[in-house]
This record gives sequence, C-alpha cells and structure tokens, in this order.
Amino acid sequence: MSSVKYPAKPGHFKRTIHQSFTSYLKHATDTIRKAQSKGKTDKGLVEYINPPLQLQHLVERSEKSKEFATLSHIVTHTLAEASQGNVSERTIETNASSIVRIFLRRSHFYLRAFRGEREEFEDILNRFCSEIFCRRVKTARLRLLANVRFASRCIDCDIFKIQKFTEKELADLADTEANKIFYPESVLDSTVASQYWFLVEETFSDYGTGVKAGITDIEKLFENVHAVYPAEVPDRVIQLLATHDWAIDLNEEEREEIGVDEDTIRAYCGFTLPFSFSVHNDIFSSPHSIPAFLQLELGSVDHAEDTDVNQQQELELKEHVKKGQKLLKVVQSVKPSWDFIEVAIGYLGRALLTDRNLDQILWNVAVLDSLLSEKSEVMRSLKRRIGNILGATEEQKKQIRKEFDELYDFRSDLVHGNPITKRARYHHLGRARELARQVMVWFVDYLLWVDKDYRKRGLGCEHYPKRNELLAALDFDGQSLNRFSQLLQRLPTGFPTLK
Repeated sequence: MSSVKYPAKPGHFKRTIHQSFTSYLKHATDTIRKAQSKGKTDKGLVEYINPPLQLQHLVERSEKSKEFATLSHIVTHTLAEASQGNVSERTIETNASSIVRIFLRRSHFYLRAFRGEREEFEDILNRFCSEIFCRRVKTARLRLLANVRFASRCIDCDIFKIQKFTEKELADLADTEANKIFYPESVLDSTVASQYWFLVEETFSDYGTGVKAGITDIEKLFENVHAVYPAEVPDRVIQLLATHDWAIDLNEEEREEIGVDEDTIRAYCGFTLPFSFSVHNDIFSSPHSIPAFLQLELGSVDHAEDTDVNQQQELELKEHVKKGQKLLKVVQSVKPSWDFIEVAIGYLGRALLTDRNLDQILWNVAVLDSLLSEKSEVMRSLKRRIGNILGATEEQKKQIRKEFDELYDFRSDLVHGNPITKRARYHHLGRARELARQVMVWFVDYLLWVDKDYRKRGLGCEHYPKRNELLAALDFDGQSLNRFSQLLQRLPTGFPTLK
C-alpha cells in the first residue's frame, strides 16, 4: 500500500462502505460453505483432495463477483473523497481492490470461513476501517546463523536478538497457513529453519493517516552506515558481533589431542549467514517472498566444526555489543575526529564474514592499520602501540611485537606472491583475527573511558582529543606517561612560547 495522506475519518469511511463490505463478506462466506457442502468444487476431485487448492479456487471465484467489484468501487470513491484531492482517484483505484483483497486474505477471514468458524462481519469491518487509517507495522529481518550453536534459545542484545524458534513459532511468524494458499512464494520451510539460530532485527513503522512515521533508534544508529568506508562492509549488527571472541572453548589437553594450536582453532571459528528473509504484519501489503532452503548447502546442525557458545560467553557477547553500540553513538557526536573507529569496526566485520582464506588476514591487518597507524613510520608505530595495548610486562610486549612482525611479514608474502604453506596460513589467519579483535575491544574501552571522564568534567565534544592525540598517549610506557603528565601540568601559559 502506498503512503497516501488521508484525513483520519474512520467513522465516515465505515458508514459509507458498510453495506458493500458486509454484502461481499456474506457472498464469500456463502460461496465457500456451499461448495464445501457439495463435497467438491467445479474444478473437480483435485481440489477436493487438496483443501488449500480448493480454498484458493473459491476465493478467486469470490473476488471475480459483482459484490467484490462493487466493494472495490465504493472503497475507491470514499478514499478519493477523503483525500480531498491530494491523490488522484485513478491512483487510488489502482490500489483499492488490492487493499481489500490483501486484507481479507491476510486477516484469515477466508481461512476461518473455510474452517466453519463463525465470525461477526462487524468485527472484520471495524478492523479494516481502523487500521487503514492508523496502524503500527512490525518488520522482522531474520538471518540464519550457520556453524554456531548457543546455550540459550534467545539472547536479547537490545537492538537485535539471536533466537532459535520452534516450528510453530516460525510458521506463525511467516504466516505459513495463509501463505500456502495465497502466497506460495512466501512459504518458509519451518522444519529446516527451526534447527538453527537467527539474527533477528525488528523495526516498527507507524502509519498515521497513511503517512509513514516513527523511525526507530536502530534505524537512526545504522543510517549511512557505509558512508565512511572505501570498501564494502557488512552492516552494524555484524560489526558489533565481530568484537566478540568466537573461539571454540578447548583446554590445552584437548588442543594437543587434535594436534592444532589455539590460533589455528580460532581460524575455524565464527559463523556464516547463508540465508535470510523478512516478514511483516501489515495486512494491507503482500508478504515478502522467501527463498527456498533447498538451494542452500547448510550442512549438518551437529557438524564437528560448529562453534558452541556457552552461557558465560553469551553474557560476554551482550556486553561487547552494548559497549560497541554505546561507543558508536558517541562517535556520531564527536565527528569527524573519531571516524576511524567506524572504519576499523567495519573492516573487523568484513574480516569475520570473509571465507577462510588469505583475504581475511588482509582485512584484519586493515583493522590494526585503521586504529593505530599514521602516514609516517607505519610499521614502527603499529608494533609499539600493539605491544603497549596488549602486553602487561616488557617481556609480553616484546613477544607481541615479534608476533606482529611475523604476521606482517606473512601479509607481505601474500601481497608479493611469495610461496606459503597451508599450516602457516591457518595459524596466521587465527592470530590476525585475535590481534585485530583484541585491539578493537581495547579501543572501545579506551574511548568510552575518555567520553565518561570528559562528561564528568563537563567538557563538550569540541574538547575531545583527536585521533593523533589519542594515539600519542600510546607511545609512552607507564612511567613516561606519569612524567609527561607532571610536565603538562606545569607548562607555562601560552606554551610553547617561553618568557
């Protein structure tokens, strides 16, 4: 249904269409029940054996009746009158019969009549008249998560959920009963789908007098999400999920048993998104089409490589998403100084969904580059800053810098086409992922601390440190920072000018 602006006059609208509306409902009900009493339709035995096909035929016959044509004409005329000339009658006429047809199909009027259930025509009319002028429509986007299993059936992450549905829940959500009859391209295989968890994002649109309104917080947060990226990246939900550690939880003995190190295991962790669909509850619009599962290679839900997420890890995941969402809202108010965070988390999301190949290493190195490097002395700055972030002792810092040297050399081999081994590939892939993720998580905490401290001191966003100033603090160890802080507190007014 198009967004047309009508004055909200449901009372007048109802009085005008009342007779034609109830007349058609009676005609359709009689058509369905008379055919059932005969035991078959004019189409013959096939429809008698196949009830959905029988109902489909009966509804199509009813919609070709003079009663339906009269109803469509009255609805067209009344809506045109209500629009007060804002919309042409021809435009409304194009939509009017479709509006009535979709409403009666999606509201389950025909299904209830087919089952012999008694229903007051006045109740159906009241719903039609009220919701055509004012309604709230929920749209749910569901993306199937393959290669991962969770301890809980539903994990609420505020702006989205990770949820596993029963067959009945999916059938109700996708309105399978009605769609099998009227919209076969929108039928979901709930038997297969119910074996997996889904990323679920819900948005709400308010239709008041036909005008779409009410943009949700999630839409505001995610609008223009690709604006600062020089390359295509996944949406915000995936970016936020990428900050979580998706590693398989194996102890040292279990790792030794299968003969791989922790970084190689991490290379196989994460999830894929092979299938998605959307549903909405607007009874004046046709349902979205849903692709067939048969075309997908999902693998077994009991696959040995699937990542199992326990309840503690679920809590950690929710915390990572909460922090990331909070920081991204801060970034919007500090623009453009902290845009580098949006770039980095975008690359992290891209790396998570990249196939297990060498491109994933390049995207993870791009995360580190976006967060830590500057145009001059890139390698030296990256090494020093990664060591300072992830190392608690000088020995740990040296080890982390050595690992980054190895990783960067490996990345250079990839870029220049030097020969590599499969064993090295997966080891470096897992290590690159974890370095990028850990540094990203550290930056989230770092910038949230800066934001909290500056707010506490009553400093506005114009006073927030810029990227190079944030990075400069990483170039000192703890003792150096203390000495530098004491120096800054004692510098004369107007520094660097000295009197």
